[in-house]
Amino acid sequence: MTIIGEKAVMESEKIVTFSIAAYNMERWLEPCIESLIDDSVMEQIEIIVVDDGSKDRTAKIAQEYVDRYPRSIKLISKVNGGYGSTINTSLSIAEGEFFKQVDGDDFIITEHLKEYLDVLRSTDADVVYTVGEYRYEDGSPTDTYNCHLTPRKEPYQPNEAADRINLQLHCATFRTSMLRKAKVNLPEHCMYTDLPLSLLGFCNATTVLSTPLHLYCSRIGRPGQSVSEEGHRKYVKDHARVTILVASMRFGDAQLENLANRTSAGLYSNTMEILLGMSPTDSQKTLAVSLDKDIQKLRPSIFKEKCIAPAVRLMHITGCSAYVPLHGLALVKKAVKRVLKHVVGRA
Repeated sequence: MTIIGEKAVMESEKIVTFSIAAYNMERWLEPCIESLIDDSVMEQIEIIVVDDGSKDRTAKIAQEYVDRYPRSIKLISKVNGGYGSTINTSLSIAEGEFFKQVDGDDFIITEHLKEYLDVLRSTDADVVYTVGEYRYEDGSPTDTYNCHLTPRKEPYQPNEAADRINLQLHCATFRTSMLRKAKVNLPEHCMYTDLPLSLLGFCNATTVLSTPLHLYCSRIGRPGQSVSEEGHRKYVKDHARVTILVASMRFGDAQLENLANRTSAGLYSNTMEILLGMSPTDSQKTLAVSLDKDIQKLRPSIFKEKCIAPAVRLMHITGCSAYVPLHGLALVKKAVKRVLKHVVGRA
């Protein structure tokens, strides 16, 4: 691993570290970094671009920005380790009081940076939530997403907000020292590690602050994204791995444990639904049975949660022996939806 960038004495401390996960991001990295550049605040922010073994011009593009802003931007080039490894790497050297994860194909609303820094500078909260926007590549109207906590000046206690929180990583900014104290170390060579980080950050916080500030923009519809249907199938084993990881976490407080239960239930249900949409090969059946048994052992109470889909519940009840007929039913439902969408589109 190589780190390029200048570690100098700053006139003011870094308020926030933006950690950019970048793997083969030559098409998207420049607009991502550009969105974080405001010359009036550069001394107050740190940008760490983690080149995760890219085979394109990602590192070269990042280096150009390091040359322009050596006191604010660093480039880390390392062997490929996956999304979680980029966070582990940047968190280990982050100098900012706060830590915010940014995906290399997303961007920040630049004109809101100053207000965002003012919020961070003035709060004692361990987590600060902002509002995110979905920006669609096909030009569809922008949608928003948030933490589901009503914005207010007074921070929330995590246990009082646990029944409402929406664990969206890109809405969250974490106090760096809190993440380090929680010993955050995400699994490497694994997708979807954003949710474990979100859960750990929330449950280890002393207080959390919800704001109405729009900040993060997620690109939706880019080919090859892990959140696409194709990506979900490709990385279904990672879904299962993250489900087990979250289910194994313990937080002591009853309300936080309920949140962990609901989060585990949602992950379990989503993973099983992905499997039901895939051909029931021997390897898929083995994965389904193994996941079901592990969840039954780690968090048996989650099967009472409402978020578990009926078909998934039936998978559990039958010990996954109903995989084949339920897979056929899933295909029929998908075909019906496709036909209805076509009919509505022509109407």
